[in-house]
Amino acid sequence: MRHEKYVDINEVVLEWFKTVRATKIPVSGAMIQHKAKELADPLGMEHFSSSNGWLDRFRIRNNITFLSLCGEAADVDPSLCEDWQERLPLLLAGYDDEDIFNMDETALFFRAFPI
Repeated sequence: MRHEKYVDINEVVLEWFKTVRATKIPVSGAMIQHKAKELADPLGMEHFSSSNGWLDRFRIRNNITFLSLCGEAADVDPSLCEDWQERLPLLLAGYDDEDIFNMDETALFFRAFPI
């Protein structure tokens, strides 16, 4: 059984990854590689290379998958929307109900235009 060569950097990058994902920020492989290289320099790991092989082993070892994040549950912080509940009726006062659309619906109408 092989031992990890860069235990310190793996632990630091994993903690960074957990912190970033806890704030609902999507993380790509390139971001992990860049952050690993950035964190390796202060740790004195001059010969560390955040290669694709290192990334693959890091992902497998820590059960990290890269999936598309979608949905509206974590899109906006609820505290940012508190005053909008009061302001929105004032903004929509001059419009008919059938003229108000959700932004998710506008792409459907755009695609419905004839080419």
